[in-house]
Amino acid sequence: MNRRENRHKHDTLMEDRYSEEFTIPSHLVDGSKSLGAGNILHLMQELSYHGADQLGCGEADFESRGLAWIFARMHIVINRRPSLYERVTMQTWSKEIRGLFFNRDYRFLDAQGNTLIGACSSCLTINLETRSMVRSDKVAALLDNWVQNTEEGASPAGKISPCPDYDPVPVLTHRVMYSDTDFIGHVNNSQYLRWAVDCEKSVDPGFDIHEVSINFIKETKLGQTIEYYRGTRDGWINYAAKVDGTIVMLLEMK
Repeated sequence: MNRRENRHKHDTLMEDRYSEEFTIPSHLVDGSKSLGAGNILHLMQELSYHGADQLGCGEADFESRGLAWIFARMHIVINRRPSLYERVTMQTWSKEIRGLFFNRDYRFLDAQGNTLIGACSSCLTINLETRSMVRSDKVAALLDNWVQNTEEGASPAGKISPCPDYDPVPVLTHRVMYSDTDFIGHVNNSQYLRWAVDCEKSVDPGFDIHEVSINFIKETKLGQTIEYYRGTRDGWINYAAKVDGTIVMLLEMK
């Protein structure tokens, strides 16, 4: 059964967005009984698949051509993380194609319609065999109906520069295991944020995330060892993930 045949009974396909009602389950919350930060990305990823399916440019449409679209940049603004068993409305819509990136926005609403979380993802296309990037004009036929509306869940993430004062010793060293990877064959995007929050909680147990921007730079695969380095800049907490000394992910949060 594909994603088009397996939608939640409360899913709604509207011309200008995809919308889904969702109750936060116990396996997605953290110790505060709120939706875990990494699981925000997990839900955004699922929304992206359903929303793209709606437009005829979903994961299966790309895979049939030997392609995949992947998150390259993320910007998430968190007003409040929803609580255990809270009923929320999750929305997503495709907003624009900007250079190599095709952008999609998101909004999580509470029962009163207040915005809990607003976000924007910027995606790229890769060739599944060569793992090289494919220009958006090469998949123009798939993205022909991409733009749904121009509302802003959050501004697109910009390019993050490495922090000049990362700690010399990594705060996390982790060998990538099977459960860290997804069906595209690399570390799932949600893991990078989950590890960053874990690292920060080890430094500051009272830390609570309110905003985060992430640049995914290079794939990390099964068996590789990833190191997290921490720094601060202009009021932001910065993390760089490195594999064999090469930066694969940059993140700033507060």
